[in-house]
Amino acid sequence: MYQILFAAVAFTTLVCSPALAGAGAAPELDGGMLSSLAAAFTGCYAAFRVYSAKRK
Repeated sequence: MYQILFAAVAFTTLVCSPALAGAGAAPELDGGMLSSLAAAFTGCYAAFRVYSAKRK
């Protein structure tokens, strides 16, 4: 049940961690990529909330 939410958090952490650490091979995190990551995380959380509400 929590796999989708965990996967979204893990994906966001793996993508953003190298850029914040200053690694040489870090991906460029421009505004478009950050907003798409935020939208993906928000969408996964919303889907999780709807799914959990329907199960009750």
